[in-house]
Amino acid sequence: MPNWAPIVIDHFNACYPDALMIVGRAHTGLTDVTEAEMTSLTPEGFTLAVKIPDAVRSMTVAFSRPIDGLYDLQPQSLAIVASARASLGITELTSAELEAASIASLETYITSVVRSRTSPSTSSRSRSAAATSATSRRSARTHSCTSSLRRLAATNSPSTPTSVGSSTN
Repeated sequence: MPNWAPIVIDHFNACYPDALMIVGRAHTGLTDVTEAEMTSLTPEGFTLAVKIPDAVRSMTVAFSRPIDGLYDLQPQSLAIVASARASLGITELTSAELEAASIASLETYITSVVRSRTSPSTSSRSRSAAATSATSRRSARTHSCTSSLRRLAATNSPSTPTSVGSSTN
C-alpha cells in the first residue's frame, strides 16, 4: 500500500460517502446498500465494505489500469464513480465529482515564486497585503475536506505530483 493510502482512504470516507455508496451499489447489484466505506487502496484498485441491512460485504473495485501515483488517482476514481452513476441511471453529480469540478475551475496565476528586491517598508506592506489577500481567497474557497487534502499533498513525494489539492505558497 502506498504511504499516502491511509490519508486517501480517510479523505474518501469523510468527504465522498455518496460516491462510495453509488460505487458499492453499482458493483454489487444490490439496491439496499445503506453505506459503503473504503477499507484499502492499492495501485490496482480499492476495497469497499458495503453495508446492507443484515450484513457487510467486502468487494474490490479495480482501476482500469494500475495507478501510477496520486496524480493518476483522481481521474481513475472519478471514472469509476461516473461509470457507476451511469449504470444506475443517476444523473446528479456526486460530492467527489462536484469537488473535482470546483478545483478544476480555480484560476491559477502563480507558476513560480521569484524573490523581488524592494525597499524594506514597501516589502513589508506588500507582504502584509498579499497575506491578507491570500487569506481572503482561502476563506472563500474553504471546504470541509481541505485539511485532508493538505495532509495528502504534504505526504506527497516530489517524484509523485498531485492534482488533488492546491497550494497558495
